[in-house]
Amino acid sequence: MKSLPLAEAPGIGGGAKFAKSGYPVKASFMHPPVRRFHLGPSRQTFYTPCMKRLKILQVIPALGQQGGVERVAVEMAAFIVERGAGSYVAAANGPLAEQLARQGTIHLPLPLHRRNPATIVANAIRLARHIRRHDIDLVHARSRGPAWSAYLACQWTGTQFIATFHGIYGQQNRLKHVYNSVMAKGRRTIACSEFIKQHIIEQYGVDEQNITVAAGGLDTDRIAPEHVDPADVDRLRSEWGCPPETAVLLSLGRITRLKGHAMLLSALAALGRRDWKLVIVGDAGNKRAYFDEIRQLVNELKLDEQVIFAGAQDDVALYYAACDVAISSSIEPESFGRVAVEAQAMGRPVIATAHGGSLETIRHGETGLLVDPLDPAAMTAACERMLAWSPAERAEMGARGRRWVLEQFTVEQMCGAEFAAYEQLLGLGGKRSTAPAERGEAA
Repeated sequence: MKSLPLAEAPGIGGGAKFAKSGYPVKASFMHPPVRRFHLGPSRQTFYTPCMKRLKILQVIPALGQQGGVERVAVEMAAFIVERGAGSYVAAANGPLAEQLARQGTIHLPLPLHRRNPATIVANAIRLARHIRRHDIDLVHARSRGPAWSAYLACQWTGTQFIATFHGIYGQQNRLKHVYNSVMAKGRRTIACSEFIKQHIIEQYGVDEQNITVAAGGLDTDRIAPEHVDPADVDRLRSEWGCPPETAVLLSLGRITRLKGHAMLLSALAALGRRDWKLVIVGDAGNKRAYFDEIRQLVNELKLDEQVIFAGAQDDVALYYAACDVAISSSIEPESFGRVAVEAQAMGRPVIATAHGGSLETIRHGETGLLVDPLDPAAMTAACERMLAWSPAERAEMGARGRRWVLEQFTVEQMCGAEFAAYEQLLGLGGKRSTAPAERGEAA
């Protein structure tokens, strides 16, 4: 094994030099401790690193196909592998398990989708075993139930814990607040937007200096106009009965009351024109009563010929490509607002309600239009304005949106920000943490 003088020992001031000295590990992953030796007649002090590869464990409820948390975890797992670190994901089984395996991530099947207290504790015991068995350095939680299991396991094993707020959690009572607070129990916390960062500060008293903002990011190679076949777009618009002169307005997302479908429908009914169709893409899940309520409203507003319910769709890029304008009508603040970002990435102008993450992801008048979430008349006016534009004018705004997303909201930027939080917490590239050494001593 090579030995290094003090000035070149990793974690002491020469991590980069160490990485260049022939070791197959990047400087970011130089993990103390080091052993001290006195060699030769001069008794010069040398340090021989006891190196190991950095290992990150993410915990989420399950590896389902549709959720944003699952998608982000898989994207981050790929980023961790690309950085040369060990990637692990603990979650209930699901379709994404195969993708994780192809990426080089180890899946630890656990029933983390179950949230009763006994299961949370049982999962914590299982996680603690995995942490010790795989020598995990840091555990990253993305959901509250799994976060409690992860936090307990980290407490028992002396492992660093971090969590990402992917949204706002309900604060119905004191008990609910305590349940939510696990997401802020790490020495660092990650927020998916500046809006969520302020929420964490106000509701959980976390110091601003201990919050990392990792704005949501897209795979802009996958969500890209050039990857959609124009023939597929023509076919889809033909199925909808939309010739080129008919503008397609797209509302994409879960069909829940918070998404503001009723407000949007009322706003569209007030339009003085009918050269448009609204395509609603999404699944109501167990909110069937609300879905029936929206269909009834369509009938009452005499919009049956104008509104198409397309159901849940996997190929969202095709639906963005087939629309002329994307609309986000949420009546409650979006934590980030992925739909608006995806639409801009596909070169489509956006109309969105002006609160939450949309204030950060949309540039009013440049990449889209922002409207008062409590004012249906403002939504009507924005739709009227956008429909009055020529296709070339809408395309120009859409092109600006694509450039904006490429500058600010890529998956590489998101994962890079989260990884920087890992490094800061572990003292890799910043002040060194003693937690890994403490864990080794405890073991």
